[in-house]
Amino acid sequence: MKNEMKNFAAACAFAAVTITGAVLANYAHAKYTSPIWDMRRTLSMTFGQSRIALEAPMGMCFLDESQYMEAALIKQMRQAGHDSGEGLLMAIFASCNEIEKFAQLPKLAAETMPGVDPPTADLDNRGMITWLAPKLGRAPLGLGEYLDMREAGYGDEIKQTIAKGYKKFGASQSIKMADNVTTKLLTAAPDQYKFDERATRTASGVSISYNSAFVSEYTKHSQFGAVGTTMLRHFPVQVTMIGDGKRGPKSQADMHATMGRYLAQLSKLNP
Repeated sequence: MKNEMKNFAAACAFAAVTITGAVLANYAHAKYTSPIWDMRRTLSMTFGQSRIALEAPMGMCFLDESQYMEAALIKQMRQAGHDSGEGLLMAIFASCNEIEKFAQLPKLAAETMPGVDPPTADLDNRGMITWLAPKLGRAPLGLGEYLDMREAGYGDEIKQTIAKGYKKFGASQSIKMADNVTTKLLTAAPDQYKFDERATRTASGVSISYNSAFVSEYTKHSQFGAVGTTMLRHFPVQVTMIGDGKRGPKSQADMHATMGRYLAQLSKLNP
């Protein structure tokens, strides 16, 4: 079972994401209404035959698969994880304000004058929840046993995942979402990540945090991130969080604490 759960984090989970839109009639006519953010803060999802309750961190909202543009992004990121055998992406959350701008991208693109670069929408503050090894279903062990199994090698596994993703996709990758709407993933090289010396174990999960600073396409990028794992009703999951230090967590230590609280929050929701 342990081997099935290794190398599970999708490479795009560690990338800076920029979505670029061009003027395109069929997207320009897509109707997007301002979401009621309170309704996007919770989800109830099916893991096998069980229902799992999810809640977004403070200031974050879940992407909505009933919205065309958001569904397209989720589909692409889910496929990336599936192709790499890295689990099933269940949900993406991001800054509510960033999602709102992203949802309006077709409208903004339609209003762009010819010859002017299309608008962009950055999801710099976001997270992902992935169901690990879904083919195995419910894990035949308790949370403590699962964390015992993951703790010792967790940091090395995350580092290996980053190296694997960078080798496969490089520093920049453009993913065509639909026609002239693309997602650009900008990733730091493995040696540009600075991790905690060791993974942290709590009653709710195992996690490790990092910071990275890199230059891509003549622009400097900096990130704080954390990756953690727990079990929700015996289903192993991974949570990834990324921030730019401007909204939400302001440092690696802050991101580390945020991840710890979030794993505890998810565990409490799904005893």
